[in-house]
Amino acid sequence: MDEKVWASCGEVEYIRLPPERVQEGLEVLNEGFYPHESVCRAVGIASAPEAVDDLNRLCVGVVEDGVSMIAVDKKTNRVAGVAFNKLQVNSNDDEAGYFEKFSNTCKHPASRRLMEAMIEADALCNLFERCNTDCLLEIMFLSVHPEYRKRNIGLKLCEVSMELARTLQQGVAIKTSSNVCKLSPKLAPGAVCALFTSPVSQKIGMKLGMTVAARLAYADIHFNGKSFGDVLEPNNKDIAVVYKILK
Repeated sequence: MDEKVWASCGEVEYIRLPPERVQEGLEVLNEGFYPHESVCRAVGIASAPEAVDDLNRLCVGVVEDGVSMIAVDKKTNRVAGVAFNKLQVNSNDDEAGYFEKFSNTCKHPASRRLMEAMIEADALCNLFERCNTDCLLEIMFLSVHPEYRKRNIGLKLCEVSMELARTLQQGVAIKTSSNVCKLSPKLAPGAVCALFTSPVSQKIGMKLGMTVAARLAYADIHFNGKSFGDVLEPNNKDIAVVYKILK
C-alpha cells in the first residue's frame, strides 16, 4: 500500500483510512468514543451492543467517501485515533439527508436518539448557505484511543482532515490506495464542519479557528425521561455546530 502520509508528528503518522483498516478504526470507537463521548454517554451507547452495531454500520458506510483519517503509531502499526469523515452534498430539494435516512434504519432507541440529536443540531443552521457551498466535509466521529490521549492526536486528525478538504477544493483528484478509483474533484468542499460535543472537542475547534454557528443545549435534549444535561457534567453544556470556510 502506498498511501500518502498527510502528517508525521513524533511516533505518529496520519493517513487516510483504507478499507482494510476500518475494523481497527471501529475498535478505537469501541474503546474511546462510545464509552466516553458526551452524546454516547447521555443515551448509553456503550451498554447497548445493538446500538454500537448501528453506529459501526454508519461508519462503515461513511468510509466509502474516502475522506476519513487515522493516526498510526509507527512503532507498533497500531491505530491510535480516527476521524470518520463524511462528504455532505447539498441536494437543493426536500429529500431527506444522509443522516435522516440512516436514522430510520437504526435498530436500537439509543442509536436512533443519538442520530436525531445530530439532526436537530444540524437543523439549527444551514451551513451550505452560511458557507456559500454545495459540499461540506464533516468531521463526524472523532476519537483517540485512551492510551494515546493528551498527545494532540485529535487536533492533528482535524488538521489533516482540513488539509484533505483543501486539496479537493483545489480540484485535485486523489487516488485511493485500496483500489483504482479517485475522489472526484467535483466533490470540492467549500468548508469543514463538525458537531463538537464536549469541552475538549470544542477547544480543538477554537484552536483550529472554527466558527460556532449554533449551539444545542443538553438541557433541551431528552431520552428516557431525562435530559442529556441531567446525565452529563455541569460544564458539559451543549453541542456546538462549528465550521471553517476553506481558503
